[in-house]
Amino acid sequence: MNFRVSSLLFCLMLAAQPLTAAQVPSPKKNEIKKSQIELPAEPEKYELIRVMVQKPSPSLEVGTNSPYELLDQNDQLLFRGDRIVSTRVTPAPEGIRFGRQTFKTRSLRLSIQEGEIVVGRRKYYHVLDILKNDQGLLKAVSELSMEEYLKGVLPVEASPSWPMESLRAHAIVSRTYALFNILEKEGLPYDVAADVSSQVYGGLGTHDPRTDAAVDDTAGQVLTYQKKIFPAYFHSTCGGATTRADQVWTLEKHPCLMGVKCDFCKGSRHYRWDGVFTLKQIEARLKKNGFNAVGVKGLSAQGRDASGRVLSFGIDTARGEKKISSNGLRMFLGPSHFKSTLITEIQKTDGGYRFRGKGWGHGVGFCQYGAKKLAELGYSHRQILDFYYPNAGITRLYPGRKAERGL
Repeated sequence: MNFRVSSLLFCLMLAAQPLTAAQVPSPKKNEIKKSQIELPAEPEKYELIRVMVQKPSPSLEVGTNSPYELLDQNDQLLFRGDRIVSTRVTPAPEGIRFGRQTFKTRSLRLSIQEGEIVVGRRKYYHVLDILKNDQGLLKAVSELSMEEYLKGVLPVEASPSWPMESLRAHAIVSRTYALFNILEKEGLPYDVAADVSSQVYGGLGTHDPRTDAAVDDTAGQVLTYQKKIFPAYFHSTCGGATTRADQVWTLEKHPCLMGVKCDFCKGSRHYRWDGVFTLKQIEARLKKNGFNAVGVKGLSAQGRDASGRVLSFGIDTARGEKKISSNGLRMFLGPSHFKSTLITEIQKTDGGYRFRGKGWGHGVGFCQYGAKKLAELGYSHRQILDFYYPNAGITRLYPGRKAERGL
């Protein structure tokens, strides 16, 4: 690593004082979350998004291929240099250690004018915040324009080879979902994660001309209901019907997220699935995720919604029956194996259960494979959105234009 630090900048480094992170109250258990938020009066303020590209970790590896600046939590310049060869960043009792230097700060901002910032093996745009949490771990947050962010989401979440109308629809869905998170998490250190807990963002190197065009064609457009934005959820394959958002999460009922019958995703390889789990596996994964389950003896489906999805499961344990939401069990057992809650059969096996079901994902909102088929049948992106989000309209928040790197 080739640091060039002037004596003045070194003094600034020593003078930097830790800033106490703002305390944000955690949501109460079982608190019902809002399903819509007023559109911002000045939407241009929300053209930037903060993406957590590295979850809290004991260390980070970062680098740049161009001149950079490093700033503290008060945006005071610590030092600048020509480039950073892969450098280890770790928490320190008094702040953050960046390579060989320790800075008395709870956050660092790495900024470049051109080129790439590398975190681990992935490449990102021009601003990266390194944040130290109360547990002494570091997370990395990439800040970039909404439109460039979407160009790193669409080719990962959808196939660039799919019909353009389905890609345009997906661009509006993903933009809506992202903006809702920005507004909902205002005051928090990041807006969305780069993985499936939000929507997958691949960073630089994942762009494709077709998905880029879908983003440009719909720039600034979001789904709204009565001038309010709602979380436009999406998933891979609904399995025959989407479901109500408020029956999957503790969310207010919303007229655009009530579920629809969908016969268009039968071509998906995920339309039918089965998975086998032993009782030991079920108990271990419940415990790993903090669920109080000792001596699991069996389970049973409890209630179904209008789409046929299981609402919850009763877990028979040595300490009595425990109840868990069906989506919670799906996430604990692994959504790549327990693909949906649209369970068609639960079969007892020797030491466990075989589940058979339809679809992949939570089943709320936009069905990706269904949208693909609708586009192949000649539906426009607006018609596709009307189908999956009844009662919703489209609002353009800011003028359409091609996104610029690092905007």
